[in-house]
Amino acid sequence: MTTTKMKRWVPAVALGVGLAASVHGCDGGGSRGGSTAAGASAAAPTSSQTATPAGPQAPAARPRSATVVARHGEGFLEVHHGGRKVVHTKGTSYERGVQYGVLVGDEVEGVFNKLTQYVAAQGVGLAASLQTLLTPIGAAVMRPYFDADALAELRGIVDGMRLRNPGTFVTEADLIFINSIIDLGAVVNLDVFRCSGLAVWGSIAKDGKLFQTRCVDLMIGSGIEDHALVVIAKPEGGVPYLNPGWAGMIGAASGLNARGVGVSQVWAFSIDKGFGRPWILATRELLATGSSVDDAVRIFSSHRRTYGSNFVFADRGDTRGGQPRGISIESSQRDLRIFESNDPAEDLALWNGQPYAIKIPEAVFRGDAYLDPTMRARQTGSAGPTGDPRPTGAYRNRYQGQADGIMRFVNAGVKIGADECIQITKDVAMRRNSLQCVVYANTDLEVWVANSRIGPNGQLFDAWDEPYLHYSLDDYAPVARAVPDRTTFARGETVQVAVPITTLGRGHGLDVHVALDLGGVTTVLGSATALTLPDRGAVTAIVDVTIPAGLGNVGLGALHVEVMETGTTAIVDVARTPVTVTP
Repeated sequence: MTTTKMKRWVPAVALGVGLAASVHGCDGGGSRGGSTAAGASAAAPTSSQTATPAGPQAPAARPRSATVVARHGEGFLEVHHGGRKVVHTKGTSYERGVQYGVLVGDEVEGVFNKLTQYVAAQGVGLAASLQTLLTPIGAAVMRPYFDADALAELRGIVDGMRLRNPGTFVTEADLIFINSIIDLGAVVNLDVFRCSGLAVWGSIAKDGKLFQTRCVDLMIGSGIEDHALVVIAKPEGGVPYLNPGWAGMIGAASGLNARGVGVSQVWAFSIDKGFGRPWILATRELLATGSSVDDAVRIFSSHRRTYGSNFVFADRGDTRGGQPRGISIESSQRDLRIFESNDPAEDLALWNGQPYAIKIPEAVFRGDAYLDPTMRARQTGSAGPTGDPRPTGAYRNRYQGQADGIMRFVNAGVKIGADECIQITKDVAMRRNSLQCVVYANTDLEVWVANSRIGPNGQLFDAWDEPYLHYSLDDYAPVARAVPDRTTFARGETVQVAVPITTLGRGHGLDVHVALDLGGVTTVLGSATALTLPDRGAVTAIVDVTIPAGLGNVGLGALHVEVMETGTTAIVDVARTPVTVTP
């Protein structure tokens, strides 16, 4: 661990202006472009500060195109790529929910308004009863399967939305319903879901790293396209993760965590189904707590499931000395089967004695068809349970299509990386039913997301044919805490603030800024600049700050710490701790 200490710092004008602008949401920068930073010299101290050398030189700043537009507590809302919203939440589940509700509550309301409009447009006479009948019934059925952690976040969202808009119509039951809607639809035979996913690593992947894909092949045009969000969550005591989804859905239909654990899912319909825990809550738990694919096996084995799904889970190898691994989990309500890469158990997938599994070393991939014979005997999709799956579109286009895509690159001597994975998703995603395509660079914690779009005249655009926008979980992987030497102090006193920072990602050059929020006024107190946070390591900044003797307010407040990329206003993390200022 590295420690950087700033002695009796009197705030420099430039840094004070920078923090004040950041606190009020004026944040921006250049385009990162996905490049990897090289080492660079630490910034020189200003005339009013002294710096203790921090060991190795800090990595160069990695500028990104992002603007902070709103804040609440340790959460903040950024706009990326000229309009795409990225909401950052941090803390307990309830605290993260409140931040979410305050920052994007309007987007949540928008989802329910669009859903009602979409149902009405189908002419099925259910729009009027959606809010008054279907939603509360669905929520009542599914609520017992929601864990306490998820319910706490949903309560926080509702409370945050009421802070934002006291007249909001959204209730906790609405949020339970929207986070159950996939499973409810599947259990009642709404067979409209099609997906695919793969993971590759080792000798067939670029630099031996791990890459993964996830295609959400689902009806487009419902209106949720207008409310796509990327959430970067930092659960208290857990693992930071990136969830590219839609407003109001706290579950993870897709996602990557800072241990490199990635999620892909495929619907695999079966008669073995019933009510249980929505699978997007199980994947949410995996992202928030998991270190490896073994955690996926543990989590999915420990609860009552709903309907047939094939999953691809992969991790970069944090628990195995950096050796990546991918698995497939085939599941239904009763059954669960685990398959490794190139698994001999897949040889049991037969139709009339003819094998239909495709095996590729250092790769796992799935379409709709089960490969486990017992589960296949109860499958209704992909010509199941007695039909040949190979002529079906699900098999040809997505299962075999992914295998063909992998082997095209392997046979051409091309190592598979993010660009190649993007091409595979473009080839296999369904036409006119491509809601989202996601590619993960699991090892490096980078993500590319393409979402479907509704044009100004109602035209529908598939996700696979839209831009794949880059988001870096690695940029936001550092997690900071604010630890003052005491939490009650008087005006004119000096307080030492320790800011320990850890990361599960690559190294960063960081600046730390400390301010006091009191009585609605933010007072800049001090900074530590050019810290070196090593790869998957830790650093602690210690900032000695003096509470202004002429401070106009006393009482309850908070020390507010912002961690930024060195020399920029690009926020990496926010930490706050309650304090009391006495006369």
